[in-house]
Amino acid sequence: GVRYHHVSTDEVYGDLALDDPAKFTEETPYHPSSPYSSTKASSDMLVRAWTRTYGLRTTISNCSNNYGPYQHVEKFIPRQITNIVDGVRPKLYGRGENVRDWIHTEDHSSAVWDILTKGRTGETYLIG
Repeated sequence: GVRYHHVSTDEVYGDLALDDPAKFTEETPYHPSSPYSSTKASSDMLVRAWTRTYGLRTTISNCSNNYGPYQHVEKFIPRQITNIVDGVRPKLYGRGENVRDWIHTEDHSSAVWDILTKGRTGETYLIG
């Protein structure tokens, strides 16, 4: 049957801390820290409400930052690479204590395919 899959972000769980070894799980409470992550958290809640209220067959995935071929040059990883190639010192944000998780687009799309073909309706999957 038909199912709706909602691609979300791990940012709904809040910020990763350098000194905190804890990782997000499907049970981690939502703690969005920006307008972007707040709208993603609310869209996750809408999908869950559609499932509960209307019986819509849904799955949700929360994923980290993607990188890969054809990514716009202004995005973080391509910009760092072009800076190095051009002899420009790469940018360090803040004091360099920020933590960011990355996944290649092919790994992300593979995981979404697995969810679409093997996932259980109503489940949320973390991809990282």
